[in-house]
Amino acid sequence: MAENDAEGTSVGRQRRSRIAGGARSKTIGVRVTPEERAEVERLAGERGMTPPELLLSAALTESIEGADQVAERRLVAAELMAVQRIIGRTADNMNQIAKKANTVHEVPSDFTAAVAEARTVWFRCEQVLEEFVELNRRAGA
Repeated sequence: MAENDAEGTSVGRQRRSRIAGGARSKTIGVRVTPEERAEVERLAGERGMTPPELLLSAALTESIEGADQVAERRLVAAELMAVQRIIGRTADNMNQIAKKANTVHEVPSDFTAAVAEARTVWFRCEQVLEEFVELNRRAGA
């Protein structure tokens, strides 16, 4: 039961009205199975919270951090895909150089090393992308 101040106003309600944005006036309904309800009630009880407080806290803190991590992984993956495209274009250019070299029978001395390096970077990018795909899959993204 909420405590009352000297004026008879609920302390909890008074504090709530001072929170940025004022008192909460909107609701969100969530359907759960009996097992899920029991688990939410157990977790809330362990933390000294009500089930709605637990769900709100989880939604506005931990899940947002997780969502931020997923968003960050997606951004990094997008950047890696852009780099992979650049490397692909570089490899195409090297193939054109090789074709021309075959035509005139002259290959630059560092061409073989450049091709090897491009392949190494390409395969590493593929590995990193696969890791990000797996991270996103595990995160449910």
